[in-house]
Amino acid sequence: MSPTFTVRPSDLFQTGPVVELSIGISSLLEDQLKKEGKPIPPPIKVKAMIDTGATVTAISDKLAKTLQLEPIGVQTINTPSSQNVECGVYHVRLYFPENIGLESNVLGAPLKGQDIACLIGRNVLAHSVLVYIGRENQFTLSF
Repeated sequence: MSPTFTVRPSDLFQTGPVVELSIGISSLLEDQLKKEGKPIPPPIKVKAMIDTGATVTAISDKLAKTLQLEPIGVQTINTPSSQNVECGVYHVRLYFPENIGLESNVLGAPLKGQDIACLIGRNVLAHSVLVYIGRENQFTLSF
């Protein structure tokens, strides 16, 4: 059986498909820090919105700084409100409900004016099945 979780917000129509998850450093970075005897930053719990319109998963710039992530590259993106925004690319671990963990590249992007610190994009959704049942006020994500 595939790892699965279901969220039933009080008002899915108003909030959208938002889920609490934790974001942490990649296993590769964790191994490197352990070898160097350095502290491992704990994962940070955030609100994330599932966004089928986003090609790539994004985390807030602030979160990338808090986790002390070093970019592994740079990618230019366009958003509804801006064009040609350069974003750092980071490799992180996403910890979904029900102990579902997934490593992925994410962008550090300006997610200003929103009550979320992460957008789950199609690069993560490509490994899952999303079922959105509006009339039941719930969504389910299976990996």
